[in-house]
Amino acid sequence: MKEVKPCAQKNSYVKNAHIITAFYKQQSRPCAPIEALQSILTLLETLSPMERLISAEQLTLLNQKINTIPTGRQRALKQARDDTFMYLNAVCGWTLPEVKLQQFKDYDHQWMIAICRQGALADSLYACYQQETSHQIKQRGKLSLAWTVLTLMIDVAPLPLSFWCERLNDTAPPEYAQGQITLCITHPKDLSYFDDTEPTSFTRYAMTPLAARVFQQWQQSQTSNTKNVTVNSITKELNQFLAFSIEKTLSPLEWQRIIQVLWLYRFNLPPEVLKDFSDPMRHVSALPRTTFISEQQDTSDDFYDLPKFSNIAPKTRDPQFKHWPHQVLIKHLRSPETPRPAQPDWQSNNLLPRLLFDYVQELNEFGGIKKDNLTLATIYRYSDFKSALSHAPLSFEAASDSDALQAWAERVYDNIKKDSDSQSHMYKFFQFLIQQPLTEHLDLSSFVKPTHNVKVDALSLSAEEVHHLVTLLLAANVSPMQKLFTVVSALLSYYGALRRGEILRLRMQDIRCTSQKSQSFHLEITKTKEGKTKSGKSRTVHVTMPEVAAKLVRMVLSIKKGCTPEQPVIGFENETIFSRALHYLLPITKGLKYLYGKQTRFHHLRHSSVKLVYQQALCLANEGIPETWCDPEHPITSTLLSDQFVKQRFNYWLEGHSFSEMNNMLLFDEIGREIGHSYYATTRLHYLHGMDWVAPAFTSQKRVYTHAELRFIFDMTPNSSDIARVLRKLDPSYAQLSSQDKKYHTPLLSHQTLSKSISRLFAINKDAALIQETYEETHMEGDFWLNLWATSIKDLNDVTHCSAFQWESLSLIHKLQDGSLDFAELSQIWRTFAQYKDLFFNRSQRNAIRVLGEMSLSIDKQKDRLILTCPCNQKVQHALDVLKRSGLRYHCHITLYQNRKRLDSNKWRYIHEHLLNENDTADKVVLPTGKTHLTLSLALPCTDTSLLESFQTWWNTLLTHKEKEI
Repeated sequence: MKEVKPCAQKNSYVKNAHIITAFYKQQSRPCAPIEALQSILTLLETLSPMERLISAEQLTLLNQKINTIPTGRQRALKQARDDTFMYLNAVCGWTLPEVKLQQFKDYDHQWMIAICRQGALADSLYACYQQETSHQIKQRGKLSLAWTVLTLMIDVAPLPLSFWCERLNDTAPPEYAQGQITLCITHPKDLSYFDDTEPTSFTRYAMTPLAARVFQQWQQSQTSNTKNVTVNSITKELNQFLAFSIEKTLSPLEWQRIIQVLWLYRFNLPPEVLKDFSDPMRHVSALPRTTFISEQQDTSDDFYDLPKFSNIAPKTRDPQFKHWPHQVLIKHLRSPETPRPAQPDWQSNNLLPRLLFDYVQELNEFGGIKKDNLTLATIYRYSDFKSALSHAPLSFEAASDSDALQAWAERVYDNIKKDSDSQSHMYKFFQFLIQQPLTEHLDLSSFVKPTHNVKVDALSLSAEEVHHLVTLLLAANVSPMQKLFTVVSALLSYYGALRRGEILRLRMQDIRCTSQKSQSFHLEITKTKEGKTKSGKSRTVHVTMPEVAAKLVRMVLSIKKGCTPEQPVIGFENETIFSRALHYLLPITKGLKYLYGKQTRFHHLRHSSVKLVYQQALCLANEGIPETWCDPEHPITSTLLSDQFVKQRFNYWLEGHSFSEMNNMLLFDEIGREIGHSYYATTRLHYLHGMDWVAPAFTSQKRVYTHAELRFIFDMTPNSSDIARVLRKLDPSYAQLSSQDKKYHTPLLSHQTLSKSISRLFAINKDAALIQETYEETHMEGDFWLNLWATSIKDLNDVTHCSAFQWESLSLIHKLQDGSLDFAELSQIWRTFAQYKDLFFNRSQRNAIRVLGEMSLSIDKQKDRLILTCPCNQKVQHALDVLKRSGLRYHCHITLYQNRKRLDSNKWRYIHEHLLNENDTADKVVLPTGKTHLTLSLALPCTDTSLLESFQTWWNTLLTHKEKEI
């Protein structure tokens, strides 16, 4: 692969150095000179050009090169080295040697000492702030910049002044979501964690009612002639605010530390959590998404539909693919008078022709990242991958395998000229691929330069949304066993935070129900013959789920109890991992995208699980659920966060002890171990999206309010008597007080109660994407899902009413549970009756097989056989072809009964040439009298006589329905 030109490399280093400088400036922290940063970045490019990793050996080489500098520039380079490493670790996700990580821990210790030194000054500031607050809410003079900033820093988050400066200049109002008023803090554009196809990343913080009112009044006071605030103007105002208590002016960093120590002592925050509140770059909030919930249950059948592949056999002589359908589409767009090409069928040996066609169609319909309409020249340029993809087909099987798909993408990307426009265009195509159900598991992180910040896929689902998905999956009119394996995969992923491969590789020996009919399960996630874990390490996962979900998991364990320990939990015996991914995970992916948007992926079930378990851990630590999390519109979530459920969830860790008896600092380490994360930084950045939901678990959500404060919050005049009306609504006890007591009554009110009231009084964005759906059915009843699944299982006596033969029956399930039928036999039955391909004959096919006649069952000690009697002609040949293509597995023995007067006919040769398939057999019997005919003896690899009888009844019923489709 060709290297980029030195000048291009130099420009890249200059840009990265400026980004690092801007990062530290945003944090109000000192940074090494740009020239020194450029030198360090140049050295890093030679040591670790393609990985987000610096080994101990590479660090030694870097230090050796720095130590060769004989002048004071060596000190600047050492500072630049540490500044660069801290940036790469915090923003770009680099793994550093332990010696550097320990050095950063020392920095954290020094940071704690530095903020604690501001304790006395913080006390003075807080006293002055309270006096100023009392003055502002009573006198209502011109809003002070210093008081506004202090209110936001004390009540919302102790952010660096640079972030508050930008937010005060931003006209975007707060948003009301999930019972809170929230404020979005946008990240610097060059440091955005989102792809360039999306807006700049941001972090959402919860606002107190007082802070929301102050911020709203600040925005109302700004006019087109008002000058923007700057960090210097804020710092100057703050220094004047506390002028009588300080001997020297304080820097922006010192002001942040003063507020940080207030947060530390007011809320007793752990240092890591204090840093989370203090730095927006440590958390990424999820983008608003369009939530579409369909009430039409029949649409869920589409989730299980497999791609329809072309029946045309691919040409294998020419390894280069030349005929691209998307080029025909571009030609039509250029010349509309030409016929518009139809969407091509999928090809199992190469999905790219269809994917590129859909990509061009989407570019034409929706435009690009910045423009709604793209020129045809641009569309052609974005999709001109002939040289890159003609020799790199993507088969259906490779696309379904995460590792194979990743290897294909990296091979294609590396074969394109480095840093060229073509690489950029290919990356855009990869972004399109992760929106498609078949290729959504492609990991784009390996295509982002190591010195660029990591990309965060910020999205999580509520328990209600996951349960709604499961209900729709169960309501589909498809194979009951396929539905069972599919929904259990979804439930294990959500409640166990399992990855795709971990679910597919989970074996019977790796899962254990803690007790009979328990809601808790122990899972061993480890290396198997089908693959290893992402980290290469084994881990134990403890899962607790509602009874309605646990019953489905226990059902799978019950019907597979006779399996060998090595058998996968999900799927039939000897079913390939490719088939399991296709039949059980793809429907989940398609359902997620249909319900919650194309950006939703299977992996987001794991994201959502991690957030849930952290919420449960915080409820355990707080010995209760925060009021904000108790949303009546989310009853399932409230149940999962209840005291009883949380204690059951962590029972394995508590071992009968109360949380107060435990070393509480180990709880979050335990969660990290269970989800397979070595570092909290990975969890908080990629899984715990936003700070708005975190605040209720660490900060006080109730406070006493004076009448003056409430008048200010509700935008009343200082002496308004209308406050009595508001108090009667907010505090039920107010009406019972005497007139004198009412004057001095100071109610204890929650932020949630006040936020809900004031959000209706002034312009607060109620973002539709943030207002969760209300679910009429909670589906928490213990038997709801199991009954829904069971109703789709037909009894053997009902087969006469089925257009397709359904081999799954209630009697088979009962036999599995009582041990009279083992799962190996069931797997054989599954393969016999066309697996998941419906054993179905349409009208023309039924007309074709009618020549075979009615079926009878021959019960034999060695093997039961299905018997058909028919003539020997071309119609029978066509009928047998239809039967073979149906998916039914059998061995056929043909007996030719030939009249002795017709022995000279070619019937016997015709049988061998046209009717026998591989492994079929034939014999001949000479009849003294009677017509020549055939007897077809079908031996099915199925030992269940009742099932064969059911199939016989279905077949004979099928042949008698001539007038209409069944």
